[in-house]
Amino acid sequence: MKYDDLETGTEKCRVETWPIVDPNSVVTFLVEKAGLHISKGELAQYWNHAAAFGQEWARGVSVDTQPVGIYGDSARVFTKFSSVNIVGIFFNLVLWKPQSVRMSRFLLFCIPEHQLWNHKTINTVFRRITWSLNSLHDGLHPHLDQYDQPLPDHLARLAGKPLPRCKLTEIRGDWSWHKKIFRFERTSWTGIQVCHHCRAVSQSQDSSALYWNFHSNNWDDKPFTFEEFINERMPAHDMCFSIGSFISFVVL
Repeated sequence: MKYDDLETGTEKCRVETWPIVDPNSVVTFLVEKAGLHISKGELAQYWNHAAAFGQEWARGVSVDTQPVGIYGDSARVFTKFSSVNIVGIFFNLVLWKPQSVRMSRFLLFCIPEHQLWNHKTINTVFRRITWSLNSLHDGLHPHLDQYDQPLPDHLARLAGKPLPRCKLTEIRGDWSWHKKIFRFERTSWTGIQVCHHCRAVSQSQDSSALYWNFHSNNWDDKPFTFEEFINERMPAHDMCFSIGSFISFVVL
């Protein structure tokens, strides 16, 4: 995390331990302890609908697989003396929709925004979250942690036991959040290149390239392939760890 050295008046960074909730632990509690159940009929309808509309990640999915989502955002929290911006990452099961939406969102991690060590803090957090989501994708409690190191005793006792199988199908957040975690290069909603998913621009001699041209454009039916997205929008180093899990089963 980032902090101000009061002795030297300079900004420094240090490694700290922060709490984080693993998505696989949330799913285990909901299904095995809280008795959450979503019928195979609802699951089959979800996967078949997505597959019918050309979503490759939805093809050939077992109907007992739960779709899950990740949501991130920043919010200003007011205290008695001041205010602070908090970054939060939430987890949910897409088809579980209780009467109160807030009851379906589980906070995995939060930190004051001014304490982020640029992209390194969020990357470290997503490395853990990706590790947990991959265990849900495999349907088994992991044997090692995200760094291939031994797990603490309470998690090691679960290693190899079955997990409810899940697939990450949503990663949600506003433009600012996506830019924060993916670090889109040379792209900004106030810049010339305004889209992370295609080549639409805000200024051009070619009217078909403009993002507000909805009728005769050259970008609407040509979104980036995954390879183009990596090549044209992602930084050359220190990419978000969650990108690895997007390759096979997540739509951006």
